[in-house]
Amino acid sequence: MSTPGSTATITIVLSADEALVAFEALALINDEARLSDTDLQRMLDRLEGILETQVPVTAPNYDALLDEAKAALAARGSTGGWTLRAADGASYEVARGVLHTVGRAEGSSVRLGGMVDKHHADLDFRGPSCLLSDAASTSGVYRNGAIVRAPVAIEAGDELRIGSAVLIVEAFPSGIRR
Repeated sequence: MSTPGSTATITIVLSADEALVAFEALALINDEARLSDTDLQRMLDRLEGILETQVPVTAPNYDALLDEAKAALAARGSTGGWTLRAADGASYEVARGVLHTVGRAEGSSVRLGGMVDKHHADLDFRGPSCLLSDAASTSGVYRNGAIVRAPVAIEAGDELRIGSAVLIVEAFPSGIRR
């Protein structure tokens, strides 16, 4: 029985199979819950520590699963944001902690030419994900060919069409350690 305010430590011992299932579960949890980068990195580090100390080196797929999880975290732009790359080679950095405006207006964070409204869209990166939304534009905003009717999280590899402009989302270079 514990006293109020005290904490208990629980040690979990996993077999190789259980550890790999836990790793796969972490990936599924992240897909559904969209964990913050800090929480995901903390869970990944903890699970990696468990795997390194308790799982035999011969465990199948350990390195592949670990690399896949780290690549997924890197693809989320875990080091600070996204780069939007236009077909003409222009690039725009979308940093964390900022509400970015997208349009042809001079003060836009992402200033585009062509058939784009003055304030066409927003990229809200003040939370754990960067959310793309239409700012009541006349020609719409699309993510991977689907019209954006409500804020939607962007990810590396996404194709964004804002008016006549097409942008590809790329992750900032990652500093994830192995």
